[in-house]
Amino acid sequence: MPSDAARREDIRRFIVAYRAEVNLLKKVKLEIAVNEEFVDATVKAIIKGAKTGEIGDGKIFIFDLPECIRIRTEEKGNAAIG
Repeated sequence: MPSDAARREDIRRFIVAYRAEVNLLKKVKLEIAVNEEFVDATVKAIIKGAKTGEIGDGKIFIFDLPECIRIRTEEKGNAAIG
């Protein structure tokens, strides 16, 4: 059975042999709420401004917003989104 020192040396060699450089892309997260009639126009505008054709252009997730309340006026629904 190898000694503790020999096992540590094997582990060290393994770590050095598999070291890799990782380049992470900077990310931006936008959260935008729009009324239903503005969804398509908003998506088109985001794609037009963000698309480069390269990896990392991003993704757009669209989901229903069950409720929105404007705190200042207590308006609800579409009126609160504006």
